[in-house]
Amino acid sequence: TFANYGTLLYIRGLVYTRDGRSIVDTIGQRRFHVMDRGERDGYCTARIQLIQDHPIENGEFNDLYELNRNTYNRVRVWFDQLDAYRRTLITRQLEGYPLCDDLTHESSKYLHLFTKF
Repeated sequence: TFANYGTLLYIRGLVYTRDGRSIVDTIGQRRFHVMDRGERDGYCTARIQLIQDHPIENGEFNDLYELNRNTYNRVRVWFDQLDAYRRTLITRQLEGYPLCDDLTHESSKYLHLFTKF
């Protein structure tokens, strides 16, 4: 079974490992609600309804910007407190420590490309 709600993902990158696994780099684009479930050729299928998100209001932008920065900084503090072995495992998996997505007021104009069609 799977959840009643989900996120359509945009695949930004794909790496095949020597042992047959795949590392997939994705970013969420659209949320959806599962209306009906099924199966076809052994694969799970679903009929979905896209969820209409609302654009960011000017008053909310500063709060979202701060939340983004604070969350990134808290994760960075946690990461920096890990032992060297664990930090190495994580950075190898991610191909380096990720940068904080720099959400700006200008970039917020384009968020509708990911949240509203």
